[in-house]
Amino acid sequence: MCESFRPTFTDIKKYAVFLLLGSISAYLSISFSKDWIHYQWFFNVIYAETTWIELLKNNIPFSEPLFFVTAKVLDELIGLANFVVITTVILFTLKMHFLTKLVDNVFAVTFMYVCLYLFLFEGTLLRVAYATAFIIPAMYYLQKEKLFLSILLFLIATQIQLTSIIFIIMYPLFLYGRLNWLVIALFIIAPMTILLDLSAFNLIVDLTKLFSNKYQFYSDEKIIDSQNSTGLFYYFIGFYYVLVIAIGCYLRQQIMSDSFKKMIFSLAMLGCVSMCFFYDHVAVGARLGELLLISMVILLGWLYIYFKEKQLPLHNYALIFIFMAYGLARFFYLYPTLVSQLKALV
Repeated sequence: MCESFRPTFTDIKKYAVFLLLGSISAYLSISFSKDWIHYQWFFNVIYAETTWIELLKNNIPFSEPLFFVTAKVLDELIGLANFVVITTVILFTLKMHFLTKLVDNVFAVTFMYVCLYLFLFEGTLLRVAYATAFIIPAMYYLQKEKLFLSILLFLIATQIQLTSIIFIIMYPLFLYGRLNWLVIALFIIAPMTILLDLSAFNLIVDLTKLFSNKYQFYSDEKIIDSQNSTGLFYYFIGFYYVLVIAIGCYLRQQIMSDSFKKMIFSLAMLGCVSMCFFYDHVAVGARLGELLLISMVILLGWLYIYFKEKQLPLHNYALIFIFMAYGLARFFYLYPTLVSQLKALV
């Protein structure tokens, strides 16, 4: 999977930065993440009471066996925290290796990933972070038309985090370009589901029962009532709609002439569509939307390069400012304990 190369000094610096960022996110995860207590509870209570025979019997395809079996092995050998640190650093570096192959500007793609996803995925949603470490190279090998290797990596991702199965859509979108017009149509009409108070949640949950019952959890009334009480999710959807439209305007020629770029852009549109369809179940809409919107890291990297080539420095400064603010807002939201400690020191 990893192509042989002779690292230059620039490569060494690049991977040193990746290792540092992966280490920071892993430290944040085990020290300040709101989800860390749930990981500890799950492994210390559930897995401590589960025998290997029971574990192997229950971990069938679509039950995410690759994560849970591997995690149990390494949890018993080196402990949960060490497992998280080592796995996060390695897979984050792998992810960034392939992102910098897809976007020929290390600063742009690294900056955008840090602002959009480092704190959310590697710092909090660990299984999603690990799964996308295989989805990104799957995209790269799809671009290179190495279909078997791409599908193999995609399948590995689904056995780490089942929700990543949604990326199966990238294959027909890449192979059959006309399907992208259907995505554009969905992107245009999707906001109507909010205006008309429609929801696709029950239909999708019924379909996912073919694979797993885990998503019924999101239909709990207590979870639904606690979501989007401030209405901020609508602004989140609006922000990404405006962003996708702007990217489409600036990169229109590139997108229309390249089947891979067209597919990546369609994934971003589908991220917006997902959030519209599940606007009344934010936990589901945000999960699906955030997953598909990982394509925005690539698109924003291409946009940064476009502005640079067109000698539009003010556009890039605006891009950097907007997403630096976005990244800081996400950081403050995800790590309130750390933020309060920092305030106490000040």
